[in-house]
Amino acid sequence: MNGTLRAALGIGLILLVALLGGVLTRQQGAGGYESGDYRSYYSDSVRVVLYGTDWCQYCARARAYFNAKGVAWHDLDVEKQPAAAQQFERLGGTGYPVVLIGNRKISGFDPIEYDAALAALQAPQAAN
Repeated sequence: MNGTLRAALGIGLILLVALLGGVLTRQQGAGGYESGDYRSYYSDSVRVVLYGTDWCQYCARARAYFNAKGVAWHDLDVEKQPAAAQQFERLGGTGYPVVLIGNRKISGFDPIEYDAALAALQAPQAAN
């Protein structure tokens, strides 16, 4: 194998590893949340919305989490629902899932952030 071919294969392997690492990181999310006014994304009184796909393992885990918690939520598939895809883009989504809970946007599957956001969402209601 000559040096040029070996160098090209090495660079290709590095790019492949970087690409796969980026995809996995984007799907899982970096944790944390962004605060914002997301009222226009809620179609009714439900204040939990998941933007995802049917093939995303982290989306499946988020769905199972919300179902187990008995949370009322909307499941929007960005590949099957054009309006959901547009909203996902407006939200700056780059990986799946993107979850809106009240005034928080959470990227990735992060049950700790989900719990905190759900608690914050219920806190004003408990005060009434």
